[in-house]
Amino acid sequence: MADVIKLARELGKALQQDSTYKAVADNQKAFDECKEISDKMQEFYSLRSDLEEEVLNGKDTDNKDKILELDTKIQDLYEVINNDPIVIKYNRSKKELDLLITQITQIISKSGEGEDPDEIELEQCTGDCSTC
Repeated sequence: MADVIKLARELGKALQQDSTYKAVADNQKAFDECKEISDKMQEFYSLRSDLEEEVLNGKDTDNKDKILELDTKIQDLYEVINNDPIVIKYNRSKKELDLLITQITQIISKSGEGEDPDEIELEQCTGDCSTC
């Protein structure tokens, strides 16, 4: 068993050397260092907090307009954030890394079920677990 764990650790190291992993790390760094995105993210979380507070504390008052206004601001800001080129690049690279990890997990899982690791056909995850 120690040999298998050692191989898993080696696989982890190999994953971290893969260009897919490195792209995510580079894009995460760019994301983290962008003050504009950071400011927008802080505003987004602040607005969400304000909305939650309005919903929780506004049971006895007529605050539907305030809730609608906050919800609209949140949706608009969400779109701005997700259309930022840095965010788009990060999300694409993260999706590629997630797919690679899913494929690795499939090989390990199916090997543990007795399938030949060289013959395992990799499935593309649709995000809907009912399709598997």
